[in-house]
Amino acid sequence: MRLYVRIMLAAVWINCLLAFAKLPRVLAVLEARKRHVRADEDAIRLTVRTIERIARLQLFVIRNNCLRKSLLLYYFLLRAGVDGVKIHIGISKKGARLEGHCWLTRNGGVYLDSEQTTAHYKVIYSSGV
Repeated sequence: MRLYVRIMLAAVWINCLLAFAKLPRVLAVLEARKRHVRADEDAIRLTVRTIERIARLQLFVIRNNCLRKSLLLYYFLLRAGVDGVKIHIGISKKGARLEGHCWLTRNGGVYLDSEQTTAHYKVIYSSGV
């Protein structure tokens, strides 16, 4: 239950950051909280699964939005001391429309998303520590 509360509070905090700051500043704030002591893989998997579950609930704080979900995952992975994590934002032209997507990579490979999905997007912004 504590993990759910921590994730929900972090989601509200990230939403507030997004409302009042530009993305590079939001990422700088999240990246400043990186830990250099690594959490165990079981704890990392549990956190990721819990964030995915909360995102599927479509609550006002996450709503399965790729940007908010990726920022939340990015924050918790950095807090867990996971190395090699980067966040990417890409755009794709579908007819007359532009679509955007946000995803993570870990050690150079797409992480928690599919290569098929991300391949359609041209990266316009990336960040990682």
